[in-house]
Amino acid sequence: SVTFDSTYKMYCIIGQSIVSASNNVELNLYTSNNGGTSYESSYDENDTRGISSGTSIHISNSTSVIGHAGSFGNASGKNASIIVWCPSPSESGTFHTVYGDSVVNDDQGYVRRGMFAGMHETAEAYDAIKFEMSSGNIASGTFSLYGLTT
Repeated sequence: SVTFDSTYKMYCIIGQSIVSASNNVELNLYTSNNGGTSYESSYDENDTRGISSGTSIHISNSTSVIGHAGSFGNASGKNASIIVWCPSPSESGTFHTVYGDSVVNDDQGYVRRGMFAGMHETAEAYDAIKFEMSSGNIASGTFSLYGLTT
């Protein structure tokens, strides 16, 4: 999990070579407004679009989680990479969004590129974010946090 403060106006999280301990699972993202004591379980708006090198297109509008672009496996070589943008998370008075892009080796053996976004319609700041597999754990991977000024 990551904790935000008002040091930067924009945060970027880059996840590389993320490997799941379980097969056919999603990498989910959750926000918090209490320092990570608890995380949101309902989002007002969420959209995920994935384009696969196979024949399928993944579209999800779940409001329980901010997903990325479909499930991926844990076989040798399977992994995901993700870029997440968090604009002005510590400012109150506006609805906050989280959005980004991902690339996965999906559970069907194809490469899938996705775009995702989520919003919680409360005018309070969020100060923490976490990544969690829909089942099982993250076996390995690197997550880097960058702060940008404007």
